[in-house]
Amino acid sequence: FKTSIGDQTGTGLAAAAKENSTLQSLELDFVETSIDEQTGTALASAVRENVTLQSLELCFDGTSIGNLTGTELAATVRENATLQSLKLNLYDCTNFGDQTSTALAGAVKENATLQSLKLNH
Repeated sequence: FKTSIGDQTGTGLAAAAKENSTLQSLELDFVETSIDEQTGTALASAVRENVTLQSLELCFDGTSIGNLTGTELAATVRENATLQSLKLNLYDCTNFGDQTSTALAGAVKENATLQSLKLNH
């Protein structure tokens, strides 16, 4: 079923993730929601700027996010110096292309703190 949770909720969560200076673990499940690329990139950017986050789990099952969000996620993984665990659930998220997946793989390779990775696509 599709929920009415959308961009306003996603934007609010992005602001909270960015500004919380004690947040160490973040798990967000957007399943069959109406969030779009703008919200996806805002969430990824907020995570990149959080300097205490160690564990990130994102589920974008059945959303319309795509390459813009994927590119921002790749930058987040590459640049976040505290991230130790990453789980991405991208079921039914067919808007990610090869270039985005390759960028994510390269970011994982470059991240010196990442210890655990799980990718469901």
